[in-house]
Amino acid sequence: MSREASPRPAEPLKFGTFGGVFTPNLLTILGVFMFLRAGWVVGNAGLEQALIILCVANAITLLTSLSLSAVATNIRVKGGGAYFLISRNLGLEIGGAIGLPLFFAQAVSVAFYIIGFVESLQFLFPNLPAREISVGVLAVLFIIAWVGAELAVRTQYVIMAALALALSAVLAGLCLLIGKLDLIAPIITMFFLAAYGTVNFVAGLSRLVSNPSYRPTFRVHWLSSLLGFAGCLFVMFLLNVVATIGSIIVIAGIYVVLKRREYKTAWGDERSGLWFAIARFGLLKLAASQQHVRNWRPVLLVLVGNPKSRLGMVDVADRLEARRGLLVLAQIITGDWQKTLPRQAGVQKAIEEFIQENRLSAVGKTVLSDAFVHGVTSLLQVLGVGALDPNTVLVGWSEDALKRTQFVGAVQRILELERNLLVYAEPELPPHELEPVIDVWWRARINGSFMPTLAHLLIEGSEGRMRDHRIRVRRIIADEAGREEARAMQAMLAEVRIEAGVEILISERPPLEVIAEKSALSDFFVRRPGHRGCRGPGESAGHVRARGGCAQGKHLILAKSWHDLHPGE
Repeated sequence: MSREASPRPAEPLKFGTFGGVFTPNLLTILGVFMFLRAGWVVGNAGLEQALIILCVANAITLLTSLSLSAVATNIRVKGGGAYFLISRNLGLEIGGAIGLPLFFAQAVSVAFYIIGFVESLQFLFPNLPAREISVGVLAVLFIIAWVGAELAVRTQYVIMAALALALSAVLAGLCLLIGKLDLIAPIITMFFLAAYGTVNFVAGLSRLVSNPSYRPTFRVHWLSSLLGFAGCLFVMFLLNVVATIGSIIVIAGIYVVLKRREYKTAWGDERSGLWFAIARFGLLKLAASQQHVRNWRPVLLVLVGNPKSRLGMVDVADRLEARRGLLVLAQIITGDWQKTLPRQAGVQKAIEEFIQENRLSAVGKTVLSDAFVHGVTSLLQVLGVGALDPNTVLVGWSEDALKRTQFVGAVQRILELERNLLVYAEPELPPHELEPVIDVWWRARINGSFMPTLAHLLIEGSEGRMRDHRIRVRRIIADEAGREEARAMQAMLAEVRIEAGVEILISERPPLEVIAEKSALSDFFVRRPGHRGCRGPGESAGHVRARGGCAQGKHLILAKSWHDLHPGE
């Protein structure tokens, strides 16, 4: 029984080093720029200056060739040319932003060379119709390209032989030709230099970042690549500032469009390595620097659970972070290890997708634990690196009596591990019924600067949504004798440079009643737990009273600095 041989897959057409690399590059060198502009450059700049220009151009092309060799020998190069190399190293957006203008420049270069060819013919035959000849040449080139690249390579050999004979005779008279080429040349030059500069930048960046996967067989020092990048940028501005700025605007516009499309790629690039290198450098420098209270930033751990059910809490946490610190959304899965382990990856992915969908500047973390308190303890001990350990923990209010014991234990553990504590409860009234005021009820200096700082961050992190809000710091004293002590509050606010109104309330009534009356419709309510009659997280019954009496309708934030943890309180 005979079996037919299965057809072999067609092998890709290759032209070799001579036909595919040497010949087209040589023809590019011995092209329109050399024949129609070399004499013009010598005539205007002089022989010495022309040689300097030639040396600078050759230096840039040499450095770019070295960088290109390094990048190309690190990966398996496929179709796409410069776009492929750039996108695989700097991402699809930058690759597209450079590759599309480069494609446009290459398309325009067809017209550039056709115009140069026609102008050369008109120098010999002045009466030739330029437009008709240009269209005819374009048609011939289109047919050659349509038939196949192999015919184009063979055609190149004939052209190169003819050029060798005509070179010496043509250079004498072509320096006088200045025409439409000057309109096209800047477009081509800027986009080609942008591509060359980006290739140099890719090679230099890859060497500096030093990803373990970067192992080119042709090694180039990062300094030479970055010199090539700087040279391309310098020459762009030197040749034509307007054209350079225009090309940068075009490239930036394409980048923004591609970035907004949020394309997903199947390959990695150097950007993650770059951010890792920068983060590593910054972490080591931060760890070695002196830590001072004036440099305090909120590294906020939010025990959010399912973030979709705590949108208000996540929004407040995002405002408190205010793009000045670090926000971590964490979920603790409690139960038997074997049963909870299969859920961890899915929960972690859900948190990360939530962060991306809501465009939050945050990271997600999911941990497994046999109990909620143990999970909180694990997070606080292992989460973070160096000086980026969480310094503040935000937990949500829970009306569930069964969770109250775990809640109180977690709060105590947070303070024992020397972390600031924030307890948040969402408002019961709609926003339009609340006054644009953040009330800060001040008790003592030891916790006093923390609460106004939180109020300041709420406004700063709201991106204009709370521009009409004002901060109002209030203090309750029993009699006039307490005014001297209360003046410390004004001095503290002046010291920390927070714009806030100050109000001293003299009352012998229970503080809980005064607070509930005076802040009945304030949008945000920030106070320290354990405010005499309005007890805090440490006592469950008092916690319920505080929720019912102090936070009717408004955003409630109970703030406690770990420095305020006193024995017996």
